[in-house]
Order: sequence, then structure tokens, then C-alpha cells
Amino acid sequence: MRRKSVAFLIVAMVAAPAMAALFGPGKFKVVEADTRFTESGNPVFRSENNRISRKSVVGGIHLNADGVYVNPIATRSKASGEVLAIGLTVLNKTDFDTMYGGPNQLGVLREIAFLLDDSIPLVLPIENGRVDWADTSTYNSITRSASAQVAETGIARISIEQYRRVLSAKSIAVRIEGSKRSVTYEVKDIAPTFRENLQAFYESALK
Repeated sequence: MRRKSVAFLIVAMVAAPAMAALFGPGKFKVVEADTRFTESGNPVFRSENNRISRKSVVGGIHLNADGVYVNPIATRSKASGEVLAIGLTVLNKTDFDTMYGGPNQLGVLREIAFLLDDSIPLVLPIENGRVDWADTSTYNSITRSASAQVAETGIARISIEQYRRVLSAKSIAVRIEGSKRSVTYEVKDIAPTFRENLQAFYESALK
């Protein structure tokens, strides 16, 4: 992987929409970033709305678009079409309330691990972890508390071979580790669309 390619992945990741919608995640989509003003002009593909599970960090069920997402992103050579870099944008959409705190916050994201077919885990460090707060907050006059949306993001580098291993596994469990706490999604927790979306990105941007 080339440094400039990875750096552009990170910029594209941060520019992607991060805050939660009201009625659950939208449809998964793959979009090509505007690279007209970059030096290389290499095409960059990013994705949105690939939530791992409806299960929350504390074990409840998300009724809105909150939750942990793993959205693949990739850049290719404009000249040869070669895949130069692949990343997994890890995003935790959650909130913080002055009364209840932030029980679903993971903190600065550090690591994502895939347990494939109950075998040796595929462990990927998460780089460039950051925590962003919404510009506005909501006030509840009944509880006299205020809440604000929070987006915890980071990117994990992954090779094409590792990506294919995730796609070909018969079963998958995922663990995300942050500076505050971690969350594990067992095989039964994984949304049916999670790997379908990873496959769709592979077909659109990596083949």
C-alpha cells in the first residue's frame, strides 16, 4: 500500500456523512469520490450504511440508525486499474446525554477483530481514531438534560486476501475495541446484510 493512497482514504473517510438518521440506516451504497483536484487522480470508492448489527454496545436493540458500521473504502490506480489500498472505515454512531451519559460509546477506536469459522482471529489495528460531536444538542425539558450525537471513527487497513477471507467464511463474529469499552457481535448478532454489502463492494470496486 502506498502512503499517499492510504492518506487519501483517511481524508475521504472523514468527509463521509457520520451522524445518525432517524429511522435506521439507509440503503447500502458505493460511491466514487471526486478526485479531480488530487495530484494522482486515482479513483477512490467508499461505501455507506453497512451496519454490523442492530444490537447495541450495552446489549439492547437500536431502533434508529445508531450502531457500529464497517464501511469498506478503496483506491485504484488510474493508469493500470490496480487496487492500491483497501480500508475498513469503522464508525460508531451514538450519543451522549448529560443525565444518562454515553453507555454506547466505545471511545477512541483501537482494533477490529473478525473470528472466521471459529478459527484464528483476523485482528486489524484501527488507525486515526477520532471522536466527533454534533454542532447542536437537544434539550429535554422533562428530564432537564441535554443530548448530542457522537461519531467515533477510525480506519483499519486490510489486504485483498484478508478481505476475501472475510467473504468466504461460513461464519463470522466481530469484536470492536475502544479506549472506553469493547463490544462483541456473535454469529447470531450479525445482520444478514452485513457480508452481503461487503460482497457488493467487492464486486463494484475490487474486482
